[in-house]
Amino acid sequence: MFLSIHSLSFSQCELPTEYEGNTGANMTVLMIQTFFNSAPILNPDAYVVIVSSSGVIYGSNPVNGNTQSVPAWGDDPSTTEIDGLLANESFSLQLVNGNDLYDINTGSVVLFYGTNNQSFLPSASFNICSPNIEGCTNPDAFNFNSSANVDNGSCILIVSGCNDPSAFNYDSSVNTNDGSCEAIIEGCTNASAFNYDSNANTNDESCEAIIEGCTNPSAFNYDSNANTNDESCEAIIEGCTNPSAFNYNSSVNTNDGSCEAIIEGCTNPLAFNYNSGANTNDGSCEAIIEGCTAIIAFNYNSEANTEDGSCMAVVNGCTDINAFNYNPEANTNDSSCEAIVNGCTAIIAFNYDTLANTDDGSCTAILLGCMDVTAFNFDVNANTSGICETVVEGCTNPLAFNYNASTNTDDGSCTAIVYGCTDEFAFNYDPLANTDDSFCEVVVEGCTNPLAFNYNSEANT
Repeated sequence: MFLSIHSLSFSQCELPTEYEGNTGANMTVLMIQTFFNSAPILNPDAYVVIVSSSGVIYGSNPVNGNTQSVPAWGDDPSTTEIDGLLANESFSLQLVNGNDLYDINTGSVVLFYGTNNQSFLPSASFNICSPNIEGCTNPDAFNFNSSANVDNGSCILIVSGCNDPSAFNYDSSVNTNDGSCEAIIEGCTNASAFNYDSNANTNDESCEAIIEGCTNPSAFNYDSNANTNDESCEAIIEGCTNPSAFNYNSSVNTNDGSCEAIIEGCTNPLAFNYNSGANTNDGSCEAIIEGCTAIIAFNYNSEANTEDGSCMAVVNGCTDINAFNYNPEANTNDSSCEAIVNGCTAIIAFNYDTLANTDDGSCTAILLGCMDVTAFNFDVNANTSGICETVVEGCTNPLAFNYNASTNTDDGSCTAIVYGCTDEFAFNYDPLANTDDSFCEVVVEGCTNPLAFNYNSEANT
């Protein structure tokens, strides 16, 4: 006897209440104890109901764990209304187990109503009722719903492209970004403009017309409005243009403000306090002391008066050579040092360690497989549980008489095919044969003696 539990989908799964009527006519449906052996764990208040072909309850009884009987109430012929099962009407059974409802499948036994009849049910299967979930069931759709079991026609096709409204090539009809978005680059897109930008894809109205002239700010005739040099620049000859100045120069064309009156000071170019503006030495020169004069520098020298370019910037960081984040370029410890933690740092590894910061080569690859030693496809090398297959024993030889295609483990029960006549009423019946070879001969009675007067050549018995 075989009993199984399956999941089915219905539009609704309302629990029927127990039947309390009595029409005066019924039949009995008998179920022995083994009928419930493989059923779900039964609630103490579980009961079985009789369901008509139109879905009306016409009988019920609690499940008491022993031989069970349920009355199926028939229609009362003394009334005009239909208040029970009609003659020869088919009906079915349901199990109400707490908050769960199961449809009972009686297999090859089909239940029909007949007053005072009995139906004996040795086995069944129980199908749990589950509600419909509507949605898009197409896995290739943009709005695929993996929880849906009823397609409601809401599927939307995937449209690939750029769906970033801030991108240069944004497409409002796209629902799936394919990584093709291009950033907006503003600039001058006019190839004939002075400031044309070949990388720009969006004109920002910044284009400037070409204006020719001398563009060298150091030239005597520099034109600040020009943006294109026309080779007209003249060299600036700076100097003192004041004829009354100490250093007047008649060959210059640009006064550089260098005109000097007599100015006393240190005129030694090698002295610390050399005064390039002085033209008369007053004996105040001081020796040069080179070093780093920047107060914020790492190697600041408070005694230096002349910067020698040796200043080193302060570089904060971890200066512990044994730390995980040791910085060889740091010269100032900022207390940021982190201890080295060895372990597997590969996120995709089976033994990935979130606390490790230094890979020690211990990573183990994830091996997906069945880890149940009792399963048919148990994988001794697996470290991550996968799908297991139940061992199904039987005859796995397709050439055997009792070959079973649903088995995966041979239990030694295979029986060889023996061809012969399997009709026990045939003349050449073979009691050892299990497969008919279509060569059975009809028994023909008569005289089989060729010397007899009434010899029959077609007789075999």
